[in-house]
Amino acid sequence: MARVFSGKRVSRPTRDNLWIGALSAAAALTRRAGLTESDVLRGVTEALRGLGLVGGVTLLTPDGLLEVRNRPLHSALVTALRRLTGTDIVGYKFDPKISEAYRQVLQTGEPVYRPRRSQVVAEILPPPLRNLLPQIIHLLGEVPIILAPVTLAGEKLGAFNATGGWLTPDDVPMVAALADHAAIALGHVRSRAEMQSALERERLRNALLSSISHDLR
Repeated sequence: MARVFSGKRVSRPTRDNLWIGALSAAAALTRRAGLTESDVLRGVTEALRGLGLVGGVTLLTPDGLLEVRNRPLHSALVTALRRLTGTDIVGYKFDPKISEAYRQVLQTGEPVYRPRRSQVVAEILPPPLRNLLPQIIHLLGEVPIILAPVTLAGEKLGAFNATGGWLTPDDVPMVAALADHAAIALGHVRSRAEMQSALERERLRNALLSSISHDLR
C-alpha cells in the first residue's frame, strides 16, 4: 500500500485509495482463521501505518478501565516517552470517565473528531504528569485525532483511535469502519477462546465423572 508520511494535504483520490487499501486489509483480518488478540491489534496498527497514521485499540478491562494493548507509536517515540514520563504506553490504563472524548464515544457509540490531539492526551494523563503535556505533545506532534467505539452486537469492547496531520472530519466514517472490522476480528478470537474453554471444562468434567465412577466400583 502507498504510504503518506506526514503531509497535511492529501488529494481526494489519494485519500480514497488509501482508505480502500486500509479497509481491505482490515477486512482480511476478519476472514483469517487462528488469529490471536495480539495478531488483530498488530494488524490494525499496521493498517494505520500504511495510511501514514498512528493509533490503535484500547480495550475495556473487567474493572471498566481502558488499557492500551498495542504499541501505537514508533519504537523511538515509545522509548522517549518512557524516559520522559516513567510510564510505558503499552499496558497503560485509564478511566474513560476522566476523558470527555472517550466518555462520549463509549456512552453514545458514535465516533468523535478533535482537531488537536493534545485535547485528548491532556484528559487521560495522570495528574502528576500533566505538567509534562507540552513536552509530550512536542514529541508526538500536534495533529487531529479521531476516536471510534469498538463494539460487537451491542457489547462495548473498547475504543479505537487514529491520529495524523491529514485527517479531517470527512475521515470519521472511515475510522469508524476500521474500528468495526477490529471489533469483528476480536469477536471471532474471543468466541473461539470461549469455545475452547467450554470444551476444556467439558473434558475435565468427563474425566472427573469417570474417576468417580471408577472409585465407586
